[in-house]
Amino acid sequence: MDAVIRPGTAEDGHALGQLRFRWRAEERGETGIDRERFVNRFASWTAEHLAINMPFVASVDDQIVGMAWLVISHRPPTPSRLERYAGDIQSVYVLPDYRNQGIGAKLINTILRYVKKREFVALTVHSAIPAIDFYMRMGFVDDEQWLAYPLT
Repeated sequence: MDAVIRPGTAEDGHALGQLRFRWRAEERGETGIDRERFVNRFASWTAEHLAINMPFVASVDDQIVGMAWLVISHRPPTPSRLERYAGDIQSVYVLPDYRNQGIGAKLINTILRYVKKREFVALTVHSAIPAIDFYMRMGFVDDEQWLAYPLT
C-alpha cells in the first residue's frame, strides 16, 4: 500500500471533518454536536482558514486516511528578512487500519520539506505523550527555550 501525501484543499474539508470527528468523538469520546453538523462546519472552517491552517492529507486508493495540519504564523520582519514564518504542527491523525505503515512519517516529512523550502524560522509540535518518541525520531528536539503558560 502506497500512500500519496499532498497539501489539502477546501474540497477535502468534508473528508477531513470525518477524520477529525472519528478521532475526537468516536475514539476519544468527546461529545458535542452530531457528526453531520460537525463535518459541515469543519468543511467551512477548513475553506475559511486555508491561509494559516494548512492541511496535508494522506490518501490510499483515493481515500483520505490521514492528515496533519501546519499552522502558519507570520513573524515580524527583521532587517535581514522581511518575510518570516513560523509553523506549528497540529492534529496529526491516521486511521487505525493504516497506522504503523509509515504514513505519519510521510506526512511529517512532507511538512518538513515545505517549511525548509520556505525557510521558516521555527517549527514546533505540541505532542501527545505517546507520540513524543515518534517526533524525536523525526528530528524534533526537546528545546528548553520554549515555555508554555498553563491555561487550563
